[in-house]
Amino acid sequence: MKRTLLLILTLVVSAMSIEDIAEKMAIDLEMTRAEVQTCFDKTNVTLEDLMQVGKIMNDDLQTVDFDDSALRAGCFFKCLCHKKGAMTGARVNVDRIKGIIRSVLKKEARPTLEANLVAKLFQVLDTCVNRVNSITNECEVSLKYILCCGKEMKLINRSNNDDE
Repeated sequence: MKRTLLLILTLVVSAMSIEDIAEKMAIDLEMTRAEVQTCFDKTNVTLEDLMQVGKIMNDDLQTVDFDDSALRAGCFFKCLCHKKGAMTGARVNVDRIKGIIRSVLKKEARPTLEANLVAKLFQVLDTCVNRVNSITNECEVSLKYILCCGKEMKLINRSNNDDE
């Protein structure tokens, strides 16, 4: 099933251009398209680089040393995080990320989102920021933080599904 979803994602993404992706990301991140495009241009990240991160996450790879493709994606994420104030240097600003999440939930009129779920999400953010605190490479910090959050959320989802 995971492989099928990855194949579909690959086909969809391959049909999209960097400009399409930049537009979608700008909307999702409440940034201008120009800001997102600047990060694409600055890091020379490709769609394949971004898909590599998805593959690492889907395959639950415990990669310690990332290849150039994954690190380019990490630099792209770092650029976006810096523009949103979610990172300063090699430090993740977890309080800023939590504030962004609260704002999004409020705007989307989702205050009924289970408080327990939000608490678990915030716990994941805290856990992952502690895991990347000692890393000094900004690109590696953003990549490992995103992968950590993805992995931890998967564990929570599995746990919730097992409880049902």
